[in-house]
Amino acid sequence: NPDVLKKFVSTLKRHAPALFRRIEMFIYDIQPDDFTGEAEEVLKNRKIIIAYNLRREYLPLLGNLFTEISTGAQEDILKTINEGPDFNPSTDMTQEQVDKIRDNWRAMYFGAIKDKLPDPYKKQYQQIIDRQGEPYIDDGEIKSWTGGQSPVTQDELAGMEPEAVIGYLINYKEPDDP
Repeated sequence: NPDVLKKFVSTLKRHAPALFRRIEMFIYDIQPDDFTGEAEEVLKNRKIIIAYNLRREYLPLLGNLFTEISTGAQEDILKTINEGPDFNPSTDMTQEQVDKIRDNWRAMYFGAIKDKLPDPYKKQYQQIIDRQGEPYIDDGEIKSWTGGQSPVTQDELAGMEPEAVIGYLINYKEPDDP
């Protein structure tokens, strides 16, 4: 039900933690016709583009919706990818190492839309691939966890009606444990 999902997304947007952005992007990806405008706002947001912990949902969403968003948004995204990530290299890194990290990052993001890239970016993507090969895809996913337990099990969540999930998220209070 699109109305229930829109209410759910509205609830997600009121919470800052990245988990809520990830769920939001996942919903946009599985229901693109109902959320094209919202997805465009997320996709062109520089902070979201460069956020390490949002890649897992961002890159597939970008690949699926890039041609559905406005030309202006596409240009903003391509410009951000071309500029590369913001990071402060350590003092012991060579310029070659820094360039390789930036190129890998660009190739990872351009790669999500490689069949949709305009010619100048397609050429740049291919030059990166020719120099260093296919990028290492680091989707930002945490592979292990040493913190507290999830407050809701997968089975409990699967058994909840959408309205109940929304209510749970609205009323959720973060525990003191990390």
